[in-house]
Amino acid sequence: MTAARFVLIGGAATLLHLLIAALAIGEGAPPLWSNGLAFAIAFVFSFFGHFHVSFRGHGRKPASAFGRFACTALLGFATNQSLLAALILLGAWPSLPAVILSTGAAALLTYLLSRGWAFR
Repeated sequence: MTAARFVLIGGAATLLHLLIAALAIGEGAPPLWSNGLAFAIAFVFSFFGHFHVSFRGHGRKPASAFGRFACTALLGFATNQSLLAALILLGAWPSLPAVILSTGAAALLTYLLSRGWAFR
């Protein structure tokens, strides 16, 4: 059940991230900047969704869970941004598909860390 709720909230946060990044890129913003903006907005949505829905009843206080979740999310973002930069700098992928791939990889990492550490 926790995994299903995480997929629901995480999927919504990921779609929000991708939508914001796509809109910013579409307006001419650089992909790495767009990805950072999208992360910041999706992060807030994701924390509150996971705290109150995915891992409700986990027993952690909001401040404690936030600190761990922030570490988890920042590690995921570092992975996301690094992979995105590599894909763009190598010229391997156009901006939007690169954002989709890097965000998907970060979402998987964030799930594993959230489940195993941030909300445990």
